Amino acid sequence: MALNASKKEQLRELRFLPPGTDFVTTQFIYQNKIAYISYGREIMGLIIESEDLAAMERQKFELIWEA
Repeated sequence: MALNASKKEQLRELRFLPPGTDFVTTQFIYQNKIAYISYGREIMGLIIESEDLAAMERQKFELIWEA
């Protein structure tokens, strides 16, 4: 299955990182929580519940998304 850059019927838009960009962590921002998941050498997860930190991470995401 190929990934399409935009799937309006699924309310999805994808953007890809430049080649050679490798992250071994994932970040999810939801409600007032931030979840960090590492699946590299150290497999671990961390959830932070903070309205201010979640707002800051959303702002950083929006700035990067628009760049």
